[in-house]
Amino acid sequence: FAINGRSIRMTFSIVKMLFKEVCFLVAVVLSLGTCGTSEAWQACESYGLRLASVTSPADTNQIKVALNNVNAQYKWTFWIAGTDLGKYRSFRWITTNKEIWRPNLYLNWYPGEPNNARGNEYCIEVYQESANRWNDVDCNKRHGFVCQVENASC
Repeated sequence: FAINGRSIRMTFSIVKMLFKEVCFLVAVVLSLGTCGTSEAWQACESYGLRLASVTSPADTNQIKVALNNVNAQYKWTFWIAGTDLGKYRSFRWITTNKEIWRPNLYLNWYPGEPNNARGNEYCIEVYQESANRWNDVDCNKRHGFVCQVENASC
């Protein structure tokens, strides 16, 4: 499919969570680099999915499993659906508009994060090689991304 005139191919790794009906699809952009959060959002939506909200250790583990299923050359950072664009240091999931620590009081920030180090870090990336911990970063940075589908049989 194409976003902003660029052709984007994705590889999906599907992981089924047995204790609740959620599947995460790890979308890795294979051509023309990667994309920012708005393009990641569009890509997920074009497949009828959502950019992933990570609300529990189980979610983090399932994303880790999915990312490990992706070809090793794609061990990057990936977009998830967290942002504080509306209110500084009040991160929310853009898919649900809920504060990121709700409903399960779960946070997975890398130590020292969020820090808005460059003064423009309003979106959340996950570091695949650091236990999928979160970092706040510029929303225009180019990454792969994690899509999620709920209430589906994977």
